[in-house]
Amino acid sequence: MRLGIYTDPHLGKNLTANTTPASRKLLKQALFNHTLTCIEGMRADATVCAGDLLDKYSNDETTLLQALAVIDKTDLTLAGNHDVHSSKDARGTMDVLAELRPYDIVRTPFGELYYAVNEVEDYVVASIPHHTTQDLFERALRNSAERVKGMVRTKILITHSNYECPFATDETSLNLTKPMAKKLLENFDFIVLGHDHKHKTDFDGRLIVLGNVHPTGFGDISDKYVVVFEDGQPKFGKVWDASEKYIEVTPREMEKVNPFVHQFVRITGKVKPAEMNQLAKDIKKLWSVTGGSIFAIRSEVKIDTGNTKAASLDSSKGQMKLTDIIEAELVENEELLKLWKEVSA
Repeated sequence: MRLGIYTDPHLGKNLTANTTPASRKLLKQALFNHTLTCIEGMRADATVCAGDLLDKYSNDETTLLQALAVIDKTDLTLAGNHDVHSSKDARGTMDVLAELRPYDIVRTPFGELYYAVNEVEDYVVASIPHHTTQDLFERALRNSAERVKGMVRTKILITHSNYECPFATDETSLNLTKPMAKKLLENFDFIVLGHDHKHKTDFDGRLIVLGNVHPTGFGDISDKYVVVFEDGQPKFGKVWDASEKYIEVTPREMEKVNPFVHQFVRITGKVKPAEMNQLAKDIKKLWSVTGGSIFAIRSEVKIDTGNTKAASLDSSKGQMKLTDIIEAELVENEELLKLWKEVSA
């Protein structure tokens, strides 16, 4: 039997930074299409989503229908921290989906403890969704470990939390510590975690931080994976290749960007004030390509004036503020710069 696991599609993500209105829509649709492709590509007999199906708890009708389509191709979907609200009376998209597909979603009632244990042919799967507090989460972990104790099939714990993260101090972001994981692995053969967007493993591969299936911005650019358990062992499949889809260039290397291949473009380095207009034109040209695949262009380019002051280009508009250009040109003349600031205030 093949058991497939993916996590953190973040359907409905509205990435406003470094984007255009058109590219935001393109990314939203791509997250949905990519998730379906990942599910189909695993060729699994049973499939689990380890949380954060949605980017936020309340969504429009389009995102709801996308989520429903994904759930219908997934046997079990855990509620992650983005899927729920930290308020007892809040009602969101996941609540509606749970009414439509009550047997396909694992979620915890607000302020309560909940976990599910399913025996699926060769596997025992314990699923722990997001909990309201860290204490409830830890109790669910301990209870699930006791529940599977003595079972002879391959036992997999799937949950949604940080791993060994000292910064996870609020209840919207739970944390599994390494000592806790070590104790759990006395009863479980494997632990698979959703939530963290960067893929990594620990305990000789027995603990898997799976990582999201597709970047949602520049902060989580990395190779992306799904995992399929077959014959009791995990096999990873790369579903997004950072070396292919992401590129970092300087203003003089803009021709390296392929708008039909690259999805995230980072521009770094320095330019002289007189070169800013050309850079703005190059960025605008990338945005104007019909049928292109670029979701975001992040300009970290600074104006080299020979002074510590530097201005940046707004890559979402492909242009720089006129006031910034003027200040960059006047930075060497303190009197004129002071006068300019007075008249432009």
